Amino acid sequence: MFGGGRVTGARIDVVHNYICTNILWQFGGCSFAMEYSTVEHVHIGCAAVSASLFVLRGAWMLRASPLLQQRWVRIAPHLVDTLLL
Repeated sequence: MFGGGRVTGARIDVVHNYICTNILWQFGGCSFAMEYSTVEHVHIGCAAVSASLFVLRGAWMLRASPLLQQRWVRIAPHLVDTLLL
């Protein structure tokens, strides 16, 4: 029904409408769009933070900066990557 290929906004709307009309109506409503949007924004934000920290740590490593030894620099990437999953 949904086929393969790139997911577009229109396709997400079709899937959302299908789920709301055929599955979730039994449970008193459809909050799928809000929850998906929230998860998507958190995921994109975590990806941006993860990439930024990677570049920052790389720059500090090239400069042999003592900032690499700070505790938050060693812990933050693990926390962000966990949220990214």
